[in-house]
Amino acid sequence: MSNNSSSSFLEVSIGPKNEKKQKTTYTILFYLNIALIVLSIGCFINAFYVSNLFWFPFALLLFFDIVVSVFKRKCYNFYDYAFILGSVRTHVVINNKKSKPFAYFDCNKILQAGNVNSDFYVRNSYNKQYKVYVATPNELTEYDPIFLVQGEKEVKIIALQFNEKFLSKILSCSSLQKFDRDYLKLISNK
Repeated sequence: MSNNSSSSFLEVSIGPKNEKKQKTTYTILFYLNIALIVLSIGCFINAFYVSNLFWFPFALLLFFDIVVSVFKRKCYNFYDYAFILGSVRTHVVINNKKSKPFAYFDCNKILQAGNVNSDFYVRNSYNKQYKVYVATPNELTEYDPIFLVQGEKEVKIIALQFNEKFLSKILSCSSLQKFDRDYLKLISNK
């Protein structure tokens, strides 16, 4: 029984290939964010007590602070993949601290699978009808699997980073006819 339960669960963590650079970028944006907040508070106090001329710099600094905050959240992320009893769950881990659910699918709901060169991905990646989830902090390569999945309310395109053990779990519980033949040849030669 323990052998069966171990074969129905697998967890993989995918980090950025240039982790040191992304961590440095995050640190720079973190301190820039703090500096912009301090300057914004200073402009707000001056605008409130001294002169109305400081409202424009306050608004501008606040805008740049929001932009920096958004970039900061996206620059240092990891992705965790969990295969549990025929379903795939992905979580994004922001700055190695906060984990949020990202994408989920059952392997039996896969409509098509392949890679960035697959016909279905080339045709549908920019189609507004499908929501695209790229669950990797790195650029997609020809080895990374991409799935067209029927969700509860919508059809989704989900891209994962290649991991041989994880992909073998997905292959074991889904139909091989749904996988692009060229992609299967490519990964079997890796």
